Amino acid sequence: MTPLFELKNIQMDFTLPHRRGLGPALSLRALRGVDLQVGPGEVLGLVGESGCGKSTLARVAVGLLDPSAGQRLWQGQPFPRDQRRGPALAQMVFQDAGAALNPRLTVGDQIGEGALARGLVARAGRDALVAEWMLRVGLDPALAAHYPHMLSGGQRTRVVIARALAVQPRFLVCDEGTAALDLSVQAQVLNLLADLRAELGLSYLFISHDLATVRHVSGRVAVMYLGRIVEQAATAELFANPRHPYTQALLAASPGMDGSAPAVTLHGDPPSPLDPPAGCAFHPRCAHAFERCPRARPELAEAAPGHLSACHLGRA
Repeated sequence: MTPLFELKNIQMDFTLPHRRGLGPALSLRALRGVDLQVGPGEVLGLVGESGCGKSTLARVAVGLLDPSAGQRLWQGQPFPRDQRRGPALAQMVFQDAGAALNPRLTVGDQIGEGALARGLVARAGRDALVAEWMLRVGLDPALAAHYPHMLSGGQRTRVVIARALAVQPRFLVCDEGTAALDLSVQAQVLNLLADLRAELGLSYLFISHDLATVRHVSGRVAVMYLGRIVEQAATAELFANPRHPYTQALLAASPGMDGSAPAVTLHGDPPSPLDPPAGCAFHPRCAHAFERCPRARPELAEAAPGHLSACHLGRA
C-alpha cells in the first residue's frame, strides 16, 4: 500500500552565524538522512531525548521548514509546494498552545481564519464553521469571543486542535501537544484525538517524551538519536523486544514500563550535533560498543520481520 505521507533521506542543516571573536560560522546538521512513512489512518509515534531533532522533523513534515536535502511525498508524489488554497494536507498541534495562539485575536478568529483564507468557507459562514469545530473538540461555542489568556491550558490545546482541523487536513503532526497538561486533562485530549482520528480518518505523527503514552496511542514507533532514526517497529514488538541499546535504555529509564526491556543505563550526555562522533553516534554512551562502532555508521536495516534497527550488534 502506498503511504499517505513519506519522508525520504531528509537532511536539515542550520548555519549558526559568525560572532566577532568566536570564530567562523558553524553548520549544524539537525537531521541526518531520515526516512519515515505514515499510512492512511495510522499513528506513528516518535520518541527520543531532547535535542535529538524531533521538533525539527515535525516542522519539516508540515512544511514549516524546507529540508536541505531529501523529499517529502504525499501518496507517492512530491508534496505540492503551493498549499494556499483548498484543504490543507498536513497541519500541526504545537507543544506550547499558549505560544502558538495569537494573544491579539479571539478564539473564533483563530479557528476560522485558515478556512477563510483557503476559500473553504464564505465569510458569512465563518461563525457556523467555528461553532461546529469548537463543539467537535469539546468547547462551548460561546468561548469564540474570548482571547487565549482567558482560557485554561486544556482549552487552549483544544483551540489549537480545532484550528488545525478546520482546514480539513488528513495528516496531523502532534509535537508534544499534551506535555504541559495535567494528567486528567491529558487523558481527555488523547481520547479526543483518538475519536477525531476514527471520525475523520486522520493519520498522526505523534511526538512525545512519554513512552507510556506513545505505547498507548501508536501503531508503530520510531526512535530518534542525534538526528537519525535508530529503531522502528510495531509498537508491541518494539516494547517487548527492543533491539537497539539506546531504545533499551529509554525503556529501562521510563516510569510505568513493565520491565521487559533489558536493564541498560545511559552514561553521559548526548553528543553535540556540531561535532558528532564518528561511526555510530551512540557508541560513546553504549555499554556494548566494540571496535567496529566508532569506525562505521550502522545502517537502519531489518533485524527481524518489520523491525528495523541501526546497530552493529548481531550483524556479520
